[in-house]
Amino acid sequence: MTAIAPLYPYQRRWIEDRSPRKAGLWTRSGGKTHAVMLEAVIDCQLADAEKKPAPWFCFSAAEVQTREMIRYAGIHARAIGLASEITNEEHFVRDERGDGKVTMLAINFEHGSRIVGLPTNIFSIRGKHGNLIGDEAGHWPNAEELSGAAMPIASREGRKIRLVGTPNERRGPFYEIMSGAREGWSLHRVDVHQAIREGCPIRLEDVYAAIGRGRKFNTEYGLIFEDAESRLIPIEAIVPCEDEGVLVVPFLRIGGAREWRRFVDADPLELAPSEGYDHVNAWKRLFAPLKGKTLYAGYDVARRRDLAVLSIIEPDGPLRRVRARIAFERRRFAEQRAALWAALEHCRRACIDATGIGAQLAEETVEKFGEARVEAIDFGSAVKEDMATRVLRQFEDRSIRVPSEPELRESIHSIYKITTAAGKTRYDADATEETGHADDFWALGLALLAAGDGAHETWMASAGKRAWTREFTDWRGDGAGGARRYL
Repeated sequence: MTAIAPLYPYQRRWIEDRSPRKAGLWTRSGGKTHAVMLEAVIDCQLADAEKKPAPWFCFSAAEVQTREMIRYAGIHARAIGLASEITNEEHFVRDERGDGKVTMLAINFEHGSRIVGLPTNIFSIRGKHGNLIGDEAGHWPNAEELSGAAMPIASREGRKIRLVGTPNERRGPFYEIMSGAREGWSLHRVDVHQAIREGCPIRLEDVYAAIGRGRKFNTEYGLIFEDAESRLIPIEAIVPCEDEGVLVVPFLRIGGAREWRRFVDADPLELAPSEGYDHVNAWKRLFAPLKGKTLYAGYDVARRRDLAVLSIIEPDGPLRRVRARIAFERRRFAEQRAALWAALEHCRRACIDATGIGAQLAEETVEKFGEARVEAIDFGSAVKEDMATRVLRQFEDRSIRVPSEPELRESIHSIYKITTAAGKTRYDADATEETGHADDFWALGLALLAAGDGAHETWMASAGKRAWTREFTDWRGDGAGGARRYL
């Protein structure tokens, strides 16, 4: 295999995959166009040896990117030594303004093969026959119509289809192919972490500085498909509930390659001899500002996957304010227990995830503080729905205040409400290295559960009096549902 530069292993895997239908999700800056167009040029080189011309047609979501694809192909062709000529071709197109003419680039090889850039327009794409490259397939305008016009280009025996790009919404042809809903495709996926592991010189710190660690990073570099319509809580509902000054304990994350301690100096937490944060007195110093407040805690447990998150809220009339949030990534249970128990000295009540790996920590905490103050929660479907509804109501009513942190915002936003084929509701989330698996969302739900906040809440004013009325759901099935009124 000849190339103008050494190939990364994932680029080589792509080129060596000779499947007739192939699709790939590629991180930004991962060398996608380089590899995709090199494959087309190599195919033309092989066609030259066999004296069988190979026509390739390519287009992207924008015509400027299509021209860039042809430019890459020209560089590869010259490096390989193929006699070629880049020319302009005129294509007639039709849009809302009527008929028109577009000039696009094409490479014509001496033996008859060609690589032609096409306008992103169904009328210029129809009628072509050859191999097809569709770039940024998740971002095509009128994707269904464009796909219907483009796919038949390569419908003859021996033709190849190559679709590549970054994710967009959870719908359309590219999403269906990459999710495995359409059979007969060879699928490739290279997110930014894999690209870095295999030698691509992407600097994550530069990416974070440019676009942050939130939604844009998750789609462009983490390759997570977005679906605003099925998100339980939209970003537009979260941002108005953010408050820079709501925390009384610093926003803290411990563990992993990206360990950071925002707003924390060296004093609040001193490392124990075991080289971990398992010294209870250190945590007591950190949580000292919580003293005297009426607080409720939720703890979502994790050890090796996802994040373990402690969320502490303070009720204030109709408002619920997040006063502390601690996240652990792959940290020992001794450290988690020390933090949790130090925090619970200031809390009236707590709910702890007792599902799977969290069972032992929940049991030990119940034994220490008693069932009246700590409840172990098994994440069954009914309980998850109840907690999800509680969190949703708080943001819909703007009756919660959370820190203004991208990591927390994305975790809350990451939950999807899915209706199964059996008609049941399921809540799921995209897991990412930055935000875990909606762990902040569930920790917040557990804290609201500990506070006794029902799934349906209203703030009422009548006869010159303020009254806080709570209507809560009967998720335990013990007939406890009803209404309480606090004057």
